[in-house]
Amino acid sequence: MMTLSTSPRKAIANHCKSCAYDQQDAGNWRQQVEACTITHCDLYQHRPITGKTKRLQREHELSMLTPDQRELVEIRNENARQNMLNLHGRTTAAAVENVALN
Repeated sequence: MMTLSTSPRKAIANHCKSCAYDQQDAGNWRQQVEACTITHCDLYQHRPITGKTKRLQREHELSMLTPDQRELVEIRNENARQNMLNLHGRTTAAAVENVALN
């Protein structure tokens, strides 16, 4: 059986580095990969970027939505958060209040 020597995350980072990094350009390889504009690349959405950049991208995406779409995203995110809490055996304050009221 063949084993992989690198994780998928590291393999993607290595691919992006080999594609986007130019030692003659300004910035280190991570900054250059983060600034990549090849959006048709299959790995574009998975390229290594900082948390700040992810947050800014998310804020931009949300700003482009209609109020109804934003509400649906908020509901979906809240449901996902509740599911994660339930998976870890935690309860939310709202769930505790519901139990106390009943």
